[in-house]
Amino acid sequence: MNFDPFNLFFEEFKYKLKKHNISCPHPDTEQLARKEWEQLNQQEKHRFLYMANRQEEAYLNFQNIITINQENSKIAKKLSKQDSKFQKYHFQINYCKTNDCESLADFIEEELYNVNKTLKVERYALTGNFGAVSLFGIQEKRQSVLIWHTLINGSLHLKSQIKHLREKILKFLTP
Repeated sequence: MNFDPFNLFFEEFKYKLKKHNISCPHPDTEQLARKEWEQLNQQEKHRFLYMANRQEEAYLNFQNIITINQENSKIAKKLSKQDSKFQKYHFQINYCKTNDCESLADFIEEELYNVNKTLKVERYALTGNFGAVSLFGIQEKRQSVLIWHTLINGSLHLKSQIKHLREKILKFLTP
């Protein structure tokens, strides 16, 4: 999608006309806006160019989020209604979509399956630069509990941390 700086200027121009209770037919309004646009200096035009670029970035980020959500829905295993009655707890891993965070999310998922192979684990890769991995336990009444959270520089490969993570998981599974 292409965002035109003039269109942003035109929308602001129409708003200013409406704000001052000036009515003008659409073709005349566009002609006036074009004349005004041509008279703007480079600095004022740059403001609309910047806004157009920011809108395009936001649109692309939104499209990336839609794509990631579609990937996540394909990955997640679908439980039938009968199976979900027996599934009392499941887990959700949220992580930043970087290599370090993704490998840490893989490691946490492995640890969950080491505790119990029948657990349902959902993974959500989020766009951003926050560099964190979170593990949530979701109870049968859709209440979520934060079990583990680590930043990208917080390694999880020490034996004591792995043991602590397993203890937290087991504590969540056996209230």
